[in-house]
Amino acid sequence: VPAETSVTVDSKGVCSCPVGHIMSDLNATGQTPRGFVKTCILCPFTSYVDASDPYTCRPCPDDLMSRDPSSGVCVCKQGYVEDSSIVAENTPAVISLVGRHVCLDRAVVATLTVAYKVAQYAKFSFYDTLDAGGSRTQEVTVEQSAPFMTYFMEAAAKCSSARNEEACQTLANLCALQLHDEEAPSCKVLEKLTQMVLNKEVHGFKGWNEGFPWTQYTEQPRDILFSTGINRVVSLNGEGSVVAMTLSKYALNGTFLGFEALTTQLTLCRGDERLLASYQKFGSNVRRECTVDLKTLIAEPEEPVFYELWVEDPVDVTGETLPIPALWPVPVIVANYREGASSPNAFLAEDLAIDWNVGSQELDKIVLHRRFFLVDHVSGRKSKGTTPDRLDPKLEVVRWAKQVILRVSLQQDDPSTPFDESVRIFAPYVVIAYEQQQTSIIPEEEMGFGGEDESYRYAPISFRSQYTMQLDGYWAAMLILFILMIIVTIIDFGVKASVRTQSSAMDPVGLAADFFGSVAGVFFWSVWFFAAYWFFFFKLQSEPTTLMPLENPHHSYLILVILAMVCKVMHVILLVYRQCCIDIFFIDWEKEKAPEDGISKPKKGELPNVSVWRYILIANEWCEMQGNRHTDVDFTLMFVLLFLAGLKFENLATQQPNASDLTPGDPNMVVRFFVISMFYFLVVLIQVLYKAVTYRFEPSRP
Repeated sequence: VPAETSVTVDSKGVCSCPVGHIMSDLNATGQTPRGFVKTCILCPFTSYVDASDPYTCRPCPDDLMSRDPSSGVCVCKQGYVEDSSIVAENTPAVISLVGRHVCLDRAVVATLTVAYKVAQYAKFSFYDTLDAGGSRTQEVTVEQSAPFMTYFMEAAAKCSSARNEEACQTLANLCALQLHDEEAPSCKVLEKLTQMVLNKEVHGFKGWNEGFPWTQYTEQPRDILFSTGINRVVSLNGEGSVVAMTLSKYALNGTFLGFEALTTQLTLCRGDERLLASYQKFGSNVRRECTVDLKTLIAEPEEPVFYELWVEDPVDVTGETLPIPALWPVPVIVANYREGASSPNAFLAEDLAIDWNVGSQELDKIVLHRRFFLVDHVSGRKSKGTTPDRLDPKLEVVRWAKQVILRVSLQQDDPSTPFDESVRIFAPYVVIAYEQQQTSIIPEEEMGFGGEDESYRYAPISFRSQYTMQLDGYWAAMLILFILMIIVTIIDFGVKASVRTQSSAMDPVGLAADFFGSVAGVFFWSVWFFAAYWFFFFKLQSEPTTLMPLENPHHSYLILVILAMVCKVMHVILLVYRQCCIDIFFIDWEKEKAPEDGISKPKKGELPNVSVWRYILIANEWCEMQGNRHTDVDFTLMFVLLFLAGLKFENLATQQPNASDLTPGDPNMVVRFFVISMFYFLVVLIQVLYKAVTYRFEPSRP
């Protein structure tokens, strides 16, 4: 075929070139031909000419392709087949719209197409999808999902035949999009390939197969979550106070995007970066909630990014710094993960305060994974080749990480070792709950706060960090104290009953009032001292020795508060009832005034010569004495409000172990009770002392 030839002009005056040639104003040597006529130049055999641009030689999309002399299109060499033709099932109009236009081993593809048809691997199901009116659709199916029509066949074939790293990573990403469903073809292919690997414990981690991405743990969950392999020491100040983590990132096509330090990537909320990243401060239980515009998520042009999380562990078991950076893998618990019809991880998203120890039975239910994403706005869209106009079909379902929890647990010291394990952590883990919603119910117009169907456009997002430790010893001590409380209550009530017996005041109402008063008093002060314990040992600690319970407030604390409150209400009701049944008599010992003449005597039946106003004033003074207090309620409340809201001391109750940090945050209800009551008692004490001092030194009235 000549490298240069003349342009052909048809009857309509339209210029054209032979197959494989481009039209150019220059000849093959780069010179302008005589007469300034156009020339047809032959393209290299590994390129083709697009009909929409007859002036450019375009390289074939794959190195194993060359141009067919007769048709002018790129075709794979012998023994290989183009993925697009397989995905399009040899439909000419669809071939250019699906797949990646790469050459795959024909024998491998034949095996894959026998096991997985297009209708299987390109079918994507969304379960429990939010629909109109707040209802839930059990399953929404998207046939010929775009990312699976594009990537699956290439990834499966190249990972199977050549262990291509990016292809295997793409399979892992597709598996993550399907929430690691074991029945999904992408997960099945990857699992089958990893079974052939001899080394199944990279760096000692079971399930991490050499040469393949690590998607799921195969060890027992309790062995992973309570692993003591992390050597870094945590503290409340200095470098050890920040739980440093690293993310590894992957594009949907399997390209490794590198490592980056974890800051705010785990939440879709945006705002002050410092506040959003404050959860990395050890011991800080942080909650961040916001809403995200689903229209913005849908309009995002970039494909989803996939993550794997690692905690930095730069020291060895003796505490010496390692010569190279070291990372420890962080497991991920996907709450939406399904095994057939069951969802073994769903209970974690339903109960955020669930806390377990090594012996917890819940550990036998969960399944741990590695790879996750935050937004999926591609799986719910059909491929271009599925519509008559061959345009981008509308996105049917959007999925996002509605709830993310990062939990870090403190170890317990092991006396048999020379090291202090109480300042080291177990392997952190992340819990992710995804939400999916049909895009047809998203309102097109922007909405204000409180608008109807607002949540369908602005989806709620939640992120929490939870730092915890084993509190078995604390609860054992609390059980002993509770028993002592009951004993003290019995003793207090017995003393009151004995006093009533000796004073002949043994009436049922009074006895019941004493009982409820004893229970309320003992329980209230017990609750107060429990709260004081958490304030002093959590907020004022210098080393990480005490962490708050995850349940806020804890149910045991609530039971004591409710008991104290109910008993106090009953005590007050009975006291009021008793007082309402008492008759009060005033005896006036004032002598009658003498008659004016000094002789006449009062007649029989005549009232004493005493002014009626005297009776009224005495009764009024009695009523005023009933309301007399050592403290002023308005004064007390005003100054308590000044300390708490004005001076921001209410932030002493936030769930972070630093009493000097008054940054606003979610309070712990137990510590909040102590903080409020502490300032209330302080203001009351000042008033009592003031009254005592002024009464002591006040001059006697005449």
